[in-house]
Amino acid sequence: MTSPRPTPQGVSSTTFNAPPLQHGLSPAGLYQYHAQNSPEHAAFTYADPVTRQPRDIPYAEAWDRIKSVAGIVSRNLSGLNAASKTRPVIAILALADTLSYIYLTVAITSLGYTAFPLSPRNSAVVTAHLLEVTATVQLYASADIGMQTLARDAIDLLGKKGLEVQVVPMVTEKDYSSPVPALPAVQVPVDTEDNDVAIILHSSGTTAMPKPIPITRRGLNNLANIPCFGEVDLAGKRIAVHTNPTSHAMGLATWILTSGATMALYPPISPPAVPTPANFLEAWVACRCDIVFCVPVFIEVYCGASVNKGIGDMLASSGVTLHPFWGSTEVGPATMFIPRDPPPAHEWDYFKISNHLTLHMELQEGYDHVYEPIHIPTETCSPHVTNSQLDGKPVFAVGDLLEQHPADPNRWRVLGRKDDQIMLSTAENVNPVPIGRSTFSDRPFIAHFSEEGMLVHDQRIASALLFGRSRIEPGVLIEPAPGHNIDPDDKQQLDAYINSIWPTIEQTNARFPAYAHIKRNMIIVTSPNKPLEYTAKGTPRRGVCLRLYEDEIDSLYSSAADTSPQNQQFPDRM
Repeated sequence: MTSPRPTPQGVSSTTFNAPPLQHGLSPAGLYQYHAQNSPEHAAFTYADPVTRQPRDIPYAEAWDRIKSVAGIVSRNLSGLNAASKTRPVIAILALADTLSYIYLTVAITSLGYTAFPLSPRNSAVVTAHLLEVTATVQLYASADIGMQTLARDAIDLLGKKGLEVQVVPMVTEKDYSSPVPALPAVQVPVDTEDNDVAIILHSSGTTAMPKPIPITRRGLNNLANIPCFGEVDLAGKRIAVHTNPTSHAMGLATWILTSGATMALYPPISPPAVPTPANFLEAWVACRCDIVFCVPVFIEVYCGASVNKGIGDMLASSGVTLHPFWGSTEVGPATMFIPRDPPPAHEWDYFKISNHLTLHMELQEGYDHVYEPIHIPTETCSPHVTNSQLDGKPVFAVGDLLEQHPADPNRWRVLGRKDDQIMLSTAENVNPVPIGRSTFSDRPFIAHFSEEGMLVHDQRIASALLFGRSRIEPGVLIEPAPGHNIDPDDKQQLDAYINSIWPTIEQTNARFPAYAHIKRNMIIVTSPNKPLEYTAKGTPRRGVCLRLYEDEIDSLYSSAADTSPQNQQFPDRM
């Protein structure tokens, strides 16, 4: 197999000198490299809170700030017995500005330690579990009540097991912005090996307890090189990433280190700016961004969840170039970042897979063009964890389902999660990102919308989860949006709420085969006393939530049981 040919970065730039593809440097080493070789090139930018003009942060300044934060980290750890550990794990649990978060993460790794960004959405039980299984010794927590409470509750749970984690204040802009360093300089970056764990991320816990995912120095290098395997020279391009969660793989800033792109952020203020679609738009305009990279909650762009097809069609037909972005914490970004040519407007939801990946596409039984990608480790890119074997070698089965373009075998689009499919007792499959039956043939077709996705476009619905595995028909668990909560035990309130959302359910049913329709008696509305749990991406933890309402689901099917199921008709199977 020949190695993928990279696209040179910074070819026409007068300020950015790209490192060699096989640079062998850690992320901290790359910041140091650029401080010496591209000192005036902007690594970050933000809109000044007063003037609203872009305030660029060149690499020389960024590296100085990282070294200052490394001094703080070194001092904070020096009093612990953990300082004697070769690679102590230091976690971050913070609602903080992205710049301070990045500086802290890189500073931790620059000292040879392991950084562990934690999602602020996790419960105390989950946070304590993650701290325990990673043997974390220190936790940086932001000063807000929410994170202080979460940290305290998690530490209390660990204390009951005889475990101790020290909590220290989150780094803020005032800690590293002084022109005169408050602490003696530390010698960074510390040399580490390719297989040393630099950062730990964790899975979202959609179906079970989140799992730590260790990323080695080599893994970070591979992530940093991803833009080189796109088709565009990104040097000097300003990319709006204001809303990307810093505790998530999307928040890793490594890809700017080889491409010369400039990361646009909210200003480093404390307390941090709270993202909204309005201030996000204002910020990326003020920062003069060329590219916007975000989760769908802020703009209908494809990342972490499917974009609404109708809105995507409207944007694409209006001249907005949309590039779907698919990947996972275990694999990293898997789509090409960024293709040279935009897709046709009506096919914006298809993407090319990046050349740095080697994927085996496992055809799904019963479908002609639906595959599960299997990530095969190579020198260019290896999954951070493995969960299966192929030809006797460890691989990572991604668990997502992709549909191949009918005419172009090099383009794909996301169908959904393999484990999200709901097989009814009738042997029909219902997928929240569904597979249906075409009216005109027996070939499965892919609907470019989901039942759950269509339901949550109703302003009265916060979340919707389909259920029905091994049952005769599907049902839906609905959490009302804020301001629309009800007591589901109050029949009058329940009927009024279902009446209000019923037109949306009817519209949704009209788009799907009869066997996937949601009947009025197959709706469970959540109680305010038992709210759904969410991942860092803002999506419900499917398995956790369905187990939370397992008794209600069982009761629903018992009460809805057909007295003569043998006479039930299935006209869609004719």
